[in-house]
Amino acid sequence: MKTYKILLLFTLTLFFNCSLGNDNTTNSVPKTNITWHLTQTTGGIEGVNDQFELGTVVWTFYESTGVLYVDNQNTDTTKEAFLSSGNYTYSINQVGGLKFITIDGVEYGEIIINTNDFTINENNKSTGTESDGFVYTFQKVVEQL
Repeated sequence: MKTYKILLLFTLTLFFNCSLGNDNTTNSVPKTNITWHLTQTTGGIEGVNDQFELGTVVWTFYESTGVLYVDNQNTDTTKEAFLSSGNYTYSINQVGGLKFITIDGVEYGEIIINTNDFTINENNKSTGTESDGFVYTFQKVVEQL
């Protein structure tokens, strides 16, 4: 009987000293911020080939609300940097196995999304091909907050 009392005392001590909600640690789940940085614009009537440093033109997509936030810090007016800073509505539609991006009600072209980059090709639209459009290349940047 004495053994059962000791075992019971030991079990209760462990039970009351252990907690599922440990107040001594903080929630260590990292938050991830994914942004897309315009790195190159090619094409157009003049055949441009504009390069951009990371951080110059940054796009952030909010899928849950369908909002695209653009932070355009490009100061070189000779470069084609696409959209000005601001919030835009966007959608991606699939037609015949290809994806096309529409921003504020205007279809800009085919979007090809890869793991670490994506391109928007203004020469390929859901209605057919065009000429002299731009091709915009974006690089994915992942930041742990």
